Amino acid sequence: MNSHLSSPPRLADRFLEWFCAREVVESLQGDLHELYYWRLEELGKRKADLHYYLDVLDVCRPFAWKKRKSARINHLDMLSNHFKISLRHLSKDIGGNLLNITGLMLGVVCCIIIFLTIKYETSFDSFHENNQELYRVTNNYYYPTFTMYVGQTPNPMAEALKTDFTAFDRVFAISTNYNHPISVEEELYTSDILYADDNFIQAFDYYNDPKQWIIGNPNEILAKINTTVLTQSLAEKIFGSSQGAIGKIITLSNETKIEVAGVMKDPPANTSFPFEQLVSRLTYESFASDHFGNVSITNTFVQIPEAVDIGQLRPALDAFNKKYMEAVWGEDFVSMDLQPLAEIHLDERFSSDTYTTNKSYLWTLGFIGLLIIVIACINFVNLATAKGVKRSLEIGMRKILGGSKQHILGQFMSESFLLAILALGLGLLLAQYSFPYFSELTNLNIGNDFVYSPTLLLFIFGLLVFICLSMGLYPAMLFSRFQPLQVIRGKLTSNPSKGISLRRGLIAFQLVISQVLIIAAIVIGSQLDYFQSKDLGFEKESLMVVKVLGNIPVEKRLALKQKFEQLSFVESTTLSSHIPMSAGHGSTGLTSQDSEIKDRFNVQYIYADNDFLDAMDIELLAGKAAIAPITEDTVRGYVVNETLIGRLAWDTPEEALGKRITINGTEARIMGVAKDFHTQSLHQQIKPIAIAYGVREYPYLGVKYKTDGLQASVGQMEDTWKTLFPDRNFDYFFQDEQMGTMYDNEVRFSKIIKAFTLISIIIACFGLIGLSAYSSVRRFKEIGVRKVLGASIPSILFLISKEFIVIMLISFVLSYPIAHYLTGAWLQDFAYSVDLSWWMFAKACLITTVLTLITVSFQSMKAALINPVESLRRE
Repeated sequence: MNSHLSSPPRLADRFLEWFCAREVVESLQGDLHELYYWRLEELGKRKADLHYYLDVLDVCRPFAWKKRKSARINHLDMLSNHFKISLRHLSKDIGGNLLNITGLMLGVVCCIIIFLTIKYETSFDSFHENNQELYRVTNNYYYPTFTMYVGQTPNPMAEALKTDFTAFDRVFAISTNYNHPISVEEELYTSDILYADDNFIQAFDYYNDPKQWIIGNPNEILAKINTTVLTQSLAEKIFGSSQGAIGKIITLSNETKIEVAGVMKDPPANTSFPFEQLVSRLTYESFASDHFGNVSITNTFVQIPEAVDIGQLRPALDAFNKKYMEAVWGEDFVSMDLQPLAEIHLDERFSSDTYTTNKSYLWTLGFIGLLIIVIACINFVNLATAKGVKRSLEIGMRKILGGSKQHILGQFMSESFLLAILALGLGLLLAQYSFPYFSELTNLNIGNDFVYSPTLLLFIFGLLVFICLSMGLYPAMLFSRFQPLQVIRGKLTSNPSKGISLRRGLIAFQLVISQVLIIAAIVIGSQLDYFQSKDLGFEKESLMVVKVLGNIPVEKRLALKQKFEQLSFVESTTLSSHIPMSAGHGSTGLTSQDSEIKDRFNVQYIYADNDFLDAMDIELLAGKAAIAPITEDTVRGYVVNETLIGRLAWDTPEEALGKRITINGTEARIMGVAKDFHTQSLHQQIKPIAIAYGVREYPYLGVKYKTDGLQASVGQMEDTWKTLFPDRNFDYFFQDEQMGTMYDNEVRFSKIIKAFTLISIIIACFGLIGLSAYSSVRRFKEIGVRKVLGASIPSILFLISKEFIVIMLISFVLSYPIAHYLTGAWLQDFAYSVDLSWWMFAKACLITTVLTLITVSFQSMKAALINPVESLRRE
């Protein structure tokens, strides 16, 4: 007869437990159960149940009524007893508990590191007290197939906003110029420059704190032209000390000389606008463009009182946009918006302007951390429930001797708490030592302010509670429901197959998580490989770029170009205003008189000499690659790309030749059409591009070289440079290395995914080791009998391993759609990406299968090699 059919009526038992005092219910219930089982054999199930109801009603008399407790329970002693017993049980299974603690420790390390990463990325610009009042003015440019979001604005916008708006408390502009060459007494350096005035200091109030200033008054310094404030690190790097920097002269690349008038502490790492120098805004305006048709390096900010509804400002902003921006760029092509300061870092649409982080990355990291700690907790639940039968006798004796469900619950919860404390303590130590390596691996500049913070302590406490509940609650509730009498008789009321099904389900869940992470790591790695292998339409592998910055006459630049071309390892050179995928590209408006498309749209422009296409190895589809310079009787000629002629609705490159276009108010003709090439990262579609011969000074000299003997070649180029510019440092970069910085976020995310994937696999393997070991012990007698009857070692291995292999295959079927959806959504962030292929998923399945077989076979082999005589003798 099934155990659940031969149990006393549960309703009667519950009534008895409710009605009677705790000190008498156990003895009454024990007697009634004995009588019930006797009647069950003599009278049958129905009559035994009826008599049991009558017996319960009969014993519910006044002496058994619940009374107020006269004695107080010493909870401290009870808690101490729980922990003593917990230590005793943990010491009995050191191997299994060591696996649990190690898995939990790794999970804790991952959670702490992920928490600190998310906290850092979401804290950008939060150190300003009035950050909720500050907004950046942005522009959206609408193309037929995409929208370009630009955080930088034309330089005169701030003054125009001051004139047209009275609702703003403050309007100001800053201009950023990163890695800008500067020189001090003929020594060349680079510096991150931020052009600002006293409005910036007052609005970004963190910098207005006197504690942040070592020398100088910011309001006085930035009100003067050609003055600068250095950060403490830059001052010590160049001049040796903060005091030694005051009064010294720094020369910018355009030969503007500025005086050091102050030194301040370095800005926090979590700022959207880092700087090493604050240069007075008046200095920038002395050479900046004053036209709404040019998008400059300027960011315009407004400070709006919290009481003002931003939505009510929309009509006024639209009118302002129509008055200033559409008048230059064309109607319905550009719009304005206000972006809160707190959202700048988390808005990846503006990644070309500032360093940003994708919100989905942070959500993904948080979810990965949760899954990893859940995997670790599953190991404990699986092993605890698997050992439940062994501990059933202990539980039954406890209940017979007066232990209540609450006591049993407390016992198992104390065991999980003890494990969690041990794992948490070890995890904190490991996280402290591993975090610097993680920061270096991911290029995150997370300081000690984030590591040693009250919020981290609060997170650790919440993590402890979560681990305790996740690990201990289910086993504790399961074991506390055991019926003591049936446990002693060897009959558990719970269905054994239910526990096995639960463990199988939890193992499958672990493997699903691991396989999803493996697939994600494979897809991300494939996308990064695609970045390196994709044909970008120009030469990148053998291209070196020399920076020819500063006030250098055109004649000397051309002389340098000619000397480089005379070197045996140089194939060709080109002077240009921009290099594809290495520097910010200028943009301006374009219209065409000879096209059906009359709307003005934005184009990227490059000024270059006639060797540009050849040195960059860009294919010319039609026309001429050599563009004649401007003379009084000629019209400027441009080489454009395929995307531009497609935007103007011309069908072939030949049809576009000779057509008239107007760029930034100047009439020109299309003299050549080049094949599309990338100027920005693969996140974005190729933009319309116009290349023209310019008479201005070119800042970049591209050198196409032969790869043999590269180090010696660089030395010869530096010697050549010194013959012309003996007082300037030779500053250069390799194009392929420079392009790698465009995908820092993807590289960082790939490293994180790979690291956490490895950890999740290790934790899952720990669980498989423990469960396969328990499975081998549970089937000890069966294995011995099979070997006596002639079973081979491979058949024993298959017997133990087949259950886990089936679970693994089921988990792969479940993980496939999840991984396909998640990786597909991630790839949508790229305009150019790899296709999801079957081999990516098959590779993940193969990796998981091999790891599962290795893990399980280790324990299975030990069981299969045991002498069957030992197992049978033990029985």
